[in-house]
Amino acid sequence: EVDLFVGGKGHRSIFQSACGVLRSVVPSLEELADDVDTVTFTGHSLGGGVATYLTLLFLELLELEEGSEPQAGSAPE
Repeated sequence: EVDLFVGGKGHRSIFQSACGVLRSVVPSLEELADDVDTVTFTGHSLGGGVATYLTLLFLELLELEEGSEPQAGSAPE
């Protein structure tokens, strides 16, 4: 169990997997930042859990870098 930044508790191994995926994809996402306006993380079963944590981590990263407050599940404008 791990304490999450959003105030809940989560599965430590799934959360750590999401952290690893994020570290792996950030360079590609930074390279594509000017060309895309939507990023979707998806998975099935355990991968769905990883995708959920990955989304939360990614949104937190955007808030830290841009000072914005993106919302999970919000439609692009």
